[in-house]
Amino acid sequence: MIALTRIDGRLIHGQVTVGYTRRYGANFVIVANDDLAESTFQKNMMKMATPSGTEIEIFSINETAEIIKEGKYEDRTILLLVKSPIDLVSLIEKGCTFSEVNVGGVINDGAKIKMTKEVIATEDELAAWKKLDEMGIEMQLQWEVSKSPSNFNAVIRKTNK
Repeated sequence: MIALTRIDGRLIHGQVTVGYTRRYGANFVIVANDDLAESTFQKNMMKMATPSGTEIEIFSINETAEIIKEGKYEDRTILLLVKSPIDLVSLIEKGCTFSEVNVGGVINDGAKIKMTKEVIATEDELAAWKKLDEMGIEMQLQWEVSKSPSNFNAVIRKTNK
C-alpha cells in the first residue's frame, strides 16, 4: 500500500530517507523518474543514500504506473517519490489514483516562477500543479517532516505566470 506520495525535486535525501520513512512506517521506497530509471550510476547513488532496512527501487513512469495499477507491492508500506508535478500528472493519466500528495522542495532546471521559497516552477510545472489542483488532488507543502504542513492548493490558486 502507498503510505505517502511525495513530490520532491531532490528525491532521496535525509528528510525522506529518515524522517518520512519513519513517520509513515515505509519499508519500501519507489522512485518514479524516467531519467533515473535509465542511469545505473544514479540508481546506485540513490540506493546508497537509503538507510538499511528500507528497500528502494527506481522505475520509469510507465513501469511505476503498471506496478501501482497491478498492486504489485501491496504487501509493503510504500513511500512513492516523484521529482515533479509533471511526473505525477503522467501517473494519473496512465490510470493511477491519488487523493492526497505531500510536496517538498521542487526547484528543477529552468524554474523561474516562485510559488514559495521551497517551490519554484517552470511554466510546464505550473500548468501541472494547476492540473493536479483541478483534478481535486489535496496537496500539502511540507519542507521538513518535523514542520506542520500547509495547504499547497491555496498557493497554486494564487500563483500566476
